[in-house]
Amino acid sequence: ASEEGSAAELNLWSFESDSPELQAKKKKAKAREAPGEEEEAVTEEAPTRGLAGGRSGKISVGAVFSFANQSADDYSASTLLFVPSGGYYFAPRHEVGVDLVIMNSSTEVGADDASGTSIGFLGKYNYHFLPSPDWSPYVGPHLGFQHVSDGGSETGFNIGFQAGVHYFAGTHLALKAEWRFSFISIDPDDVMENLLLVGFDYFLDR
Repeated sequence: ASEEGSAAELNLWSFESDSPELQAKKKKAKAREAPGEEEEAVTEEAPTRGLAGGRSGKISVGAVFSFANQSADDYSASTLLFVPSGGYYFAPRHEVGVDLVIMNSSTEVGADDASGTSIGFLGKYNYHFLPSPDWSPYVGPHLGFQHVSDGGSETGFNIGFQAGVHYFAGTHLALKAEWRFSFISIDPDDVMENLLLVGFDYFLDR
């Protein structure tokens, strides 16, 4: 017992004789050596590229374009289409969005020419299947209305579907190509459109 008391007194004297700085270092060393007391590593979440990790809660803004020109003998026609859009991923792989469809067309037949403008508003849904960090194909329907002004003025409904693919060039920027089929009912004629569109989407931070 006397030997244990002497050892304790020696340890206490040794501890008290140390400088405050040295005592602080010893305390830190003992804390690191204590079992079960490991320092937690603080890691920062890396941005998710593509849709492989899910984009729930993400908002995207973008646009697609299309231009077509036809000519033969005394006939020529050109069409320019511009579609700004926005999307919201309410769940991984599931996107709802809106498109503003702006189309300008001109036709020349001999000495006669005609031009017209079409403006439409569409709601859409896309399901993104087989997503990866680089690619994300998608498919879905759209529904809305189309207003045409070409000497007269008519408004009808637009219904159809689209299929396309995203290629993620970065964490937030995705290039895309899309094929779109639309059935547009406007008196006196019904119109069916097949369009190939190219453009981009930019994904905003959470």
